[in-house]
Amino acid sequence: MLFTLSIMLCGHLKATDNSAGTFINVGKDALYLELDALFEPEEVLTKLDEFESPKKDIYSFTLSDNVLWVYLDISKAEEGLNKLCLLEPRMGLMNLYSINEGKAERVLEAGMSLPFSNREYDVSAYVHEISEKDKGIYLMSLETMNRRSIPIFLGDDKGLIDYINKRALINGLYFGLLFIMIAYNSFVYLSVKDKNYLYYILFLVGMAFTMSYMTGLLQQYIFPDLTFLKLKGSTIYPPLVGVLAIAYISSILNMYNEARMLYYFLILAVVIYAFSAIVGLITNSRISYILIQAANLYGSIVVYICAIKAVLKGSITARYILVGWTFVILGLMMYIFTENGLLPFDHVISPHYVQIGSGIEILFFSFALADRINRYKEERIVAVSEKEQILRQSLLKDKEANRKLAAMELAVLRGQMNPHFIFNSLSAIRYYIQHNEPDTADSYLTKFAMLIRKYLDTSRESLFSLRKEVELLKLYTDLEMLRFGKKFSTIIEVDDQLDLDETYLPAMLVQPLVENAINHGLHERLDEEGILHIRFSQQSGGMTIEVIDNGIGVEAGKKNKVSDRKSMGTALINDRISTIRLSGAGEVSMEYAEYRPDDLEYPGTQVKLILKGFDDDHG
Repeated sequence: MLFTLSIMLCGHLKATDNSAGTFINVGKDALYLELDALFEPEEVLTKLDEFESPKKDIYSFTLSDNVLWVYLDISKAEEGLNKLCLLEPRMGLMNLYSINEGKAERVLEAGMSLPFSNREYDVSAYVHEISEKDKGIYLMSLETMNRRSIPIFLGDDKGLIDYINKRALINGLYFGLLFIMIAYNSFVYLSVKDKNYLYYILFLVGMAFTMSYMTGLLQQYIFPDLTFLKLKGSTIYPPLVGVLAIAYISSILNMYNEARMLYYFLILAVVIYAFSAIVGLITNSRISYILIQAANLYGSIVVYICAIKAVLKGSITARYILVGWTFVILGLMMYIFTENGLLPFDHVISPHYVQIGSGIEILFFSFALADRINRYKEERIVAVSEKEQILRQSLLKDKEANRKLAAMELAVLRGQMNPHFIFNSLSAIRYYIQHNEPDTADSYLTKFAMLIRKYLDTSRESLFSLRKEVELLKLYTDLEMLRFGKKFSTIIEVDDQLDLDETYLPAMLVQPLVENAINHGLHERLDEEGILHIRFSQQSGGMTIEVIDNGIGVEAGKKNKVSDRKSMGTALINDRISTIRLSGAGEVSMEYAEYRPDDLEYPGTQVKLILKGFDDDHG
């Protein structure tokens, strides 16, 4: 549809102004003869009976080493039609002779083998101005290394200007599109550094050179005097753009990974293109032209197969490639059909069929690139998401491993504390037995057995309810009071706001603090007025546990180096708190201070534990 609309637009531009002038095809009434290059114009005139009329509106010069001679009789042309034009800009050499009484006088010599300045007019077409008195018989000789259509027209000034303007409009639209696409995609490439953009930009540049050559703009504005690049353009630009197109398509469709065999078929097309270019550059052989056309046909078939295979796999990108490639093939087919007389020739539109098709192809290739990049972004987002998911899983595994490790360390620490207490208790029982105090020993042993039983029943629990903790502490302190001969008394205070069954704390966390307070604070008193105060209080977001004694205090304990055992107990508590933090079970912090610093004899010790985050997990 876009292709048809483009042609209709150009046709509309041509038809809207009936006063634009006259431009008629005189080539269809001319006579043609192909001869070798040894003949002079006068000799050619002797072979007029061998000349033939064209079988179609536009004569096609076949692929050969001959010179094409064209016999033109414009003696009866309408007045004002004074511009004789050969519209094909890529002739290697074009000579125009005026014939008068059997004598030939050359009036124009131009072509790509000569500087552009040889032409009478600064346009890509070959134009010769003929005065009214010079209208008569003309002989034209044409040389080219490739197959060419020979559109020969005669027009007035307005007709020529109208042709030039409409042709300039089509070229302006096409090359404007190319410039915009090259500039835009260059900026995008600098941002994303994606190779698909680079291939597409190079393809666009190749198309710009190829179409500039086909329309004659390259010879007119870029290389007006570089004969080699003008003559060899047909062996340089088409293979170049073919290779760049294959590079872009194979990259954007990811042919190497998606269809390895087809990818190698595309590489073969690249090899054919390269070989044809080399042959064309080092020789004047027509084999190069044949190889290029073979590469075009072969490459087009492979590209179609690649695109269709990708479309069948659900690729939206391949659909754009398929549609774009279809348009350029359609333009090429219409150009070929016109050359062979299967379609009528229009001097404004027909030479631009390939150009129009490639313009639409460029748009669809751009859509394909945009779609591929969007999908690439989506793939990157998915890949990043998957990496983040893997990282989260890894972190969760690490956290779980840390939890298990911390739990193992807690178990070890609890194992270290229990033997310490058991040893002290058994030593006390042994003492009472040795000192003949069986009742005391029996009471101690009974409470010790109860305590050990409770420890065993809860040995696999990481958290205790507050009720269970209070019961264990009461049993423990009762045993210690027996062991030390009631040298101190114990007060256990629980805040009314705390639910004994729904408040939890780490197992065996308070007992070592109580043991330290008794063994290294209260035990050192010289009287029996020691007080051990254990207080559980509600606080915002958690609970505070205070273990207070009126023993000899922190500083005296440090000087009294029975405190090696105290240091061990303190170290176990600190390790316990560290592992609890590492396990993620909750937050624990501990503060040490003297209870009554003004009491120089018995300042005591106050240890505060602050617990948060244990009520939601019951171990």
